[in-house]
Amino acid sequence: MRKLYERLSSLTPLLQGKQINYLPMMVGALKHQGVKEETIKDLVNLFLKKMPVGDLGEKLYPKSTFDEYYIHKTNYYLGELKQRPFDKVLANLMDKPGDLGVSYDFAGILRLYYALLSENELSIAEALALLDLSIEQAKEPSRNRSFLEIKSDLEKNYKETQSKEYLLGLLALLALKEMAIYLPDFTSVINRLHEQVPFLKNPKNIRFLSIKEIKEADMVSLDEPLLMIAYDLLKT
Repeated sequence: MRKLYERLSSLTPLLQGKQINYLPMMVGALKHQGVKEETIKDLVNLFLKKMPVGDLGEKLYPKSTFDEYYIHKTNYYLGELKQRPFDKVLANLMDKPGDLGVSYDFAGILRLYYALLSENELSIAEALALLDLSIEQAKEPSRNRSFLEIKSDLEKNYKETQSKEYLLGLLALLALKEMAIYLPDFTSVINRLHEQVPFLKNPKNIRFLSIKEIKEADMVSLDEPLLMIAYDLLKT
């Protein structure tokens, strides 16, 4: 998988129009579910043909300001990880007040979860960079709910709407639960996330598959990287 991780590392974290590049997380989800490496490579190649994703390693690629900051922050976190334990680096980042990346669909959280599963230092540094750059100022949560209360609320809303914002909120919550060992103030973090879910961008005319349909699907036949990620996280 090393060469595949290197290839994914060279890709822009955002697509044209500020959409999220979910390929690194998709690869992590497929690997977590035991999908063969050759199948994963074939799926990456298939999606790369469809997606407007840039290659940061190409000298002629016109990097955006965000790309430049992302490269700088990745190098910064590579240095931090060599000097301090991961939990200290993450704690420092999560102490930063803000919305946990709602304007970037909580992609930093999802990417960090799968980067940790990969145990690839560059992938972890890239995920920390994306999370750092995506956090913006926001008000503190008005309520303090438990994990189960928040999960139940997001599942209820998703069942009623099958809309992207509640699916993303639920997936980010589940990813944070898997990383709870690194989050001393876990309850505060998930309440920050829950407060921001309604502000996620949602194409009103798109209805996603139900939770039951996602869980019962053939993972590799799902037609979106995000749904493959959902398949994995909903089964954790």
